[in-house]
Amino acid sequence: MHPDLQTQWNALEEKRTAFVARVTALPTELQTARPTPKDFSPVEVLMHFALAEGVDLDMMKKTPPASLAGRKAKPNFIYRFVIYGQTRGKRVPTAPNMTPQGIITLQEATEKWAEVRQQIATFLEPLPSPDAPAIRHSLFGILSAADLIGLLDAHTQYHVLRFAVATK
Repeated sequence: MHPDLQTQWNALEEKRTAFVARVTALPTELQTARPTPKDFSPVEVLMHFALAEGVDLDMMKKTPPASLAGRKAKPNFIYRFVIYGQTRGKRVPTAPNMTPQGIITLQEATEKWAEVRQQIATFLEPLPSPDAPAIRHSLFGILSAADLIGLLDAHTQYHVLRFAVATK
């Protein structure tokens, strides 16, 4: 992975492991308790990350970054709007395909999220720079590797802020 991209990726991974550690540190009954009926439990949030990032992964599988070579990454205004809102913890609805279903264990959610992240890293590995196009996103346009990491980071930040409010 390009050194600059690796630095960004490592920072993102540190946030993932820190979030998992925060959930793991909760008493078992709080790990699966929903703060309100409309909110996810902490374990459901972990699975939500896996599902949401899995959507990005599926887009990368459908249109691999190599097929975007020579294109210019150009996130649209929706991308910027979403990043702005998520980094401020502005409550947003969740798409049904990103909503955890059934009973989920901490181990299952943690492993699934790590697996999805590893697969995304595999797609980013050969890219020549953070500015190289990495994903043709159905909502946000063509995103560079740095844009994708920014999206994943903003989503993480959103849930870190929501988690802080939910566990007060």
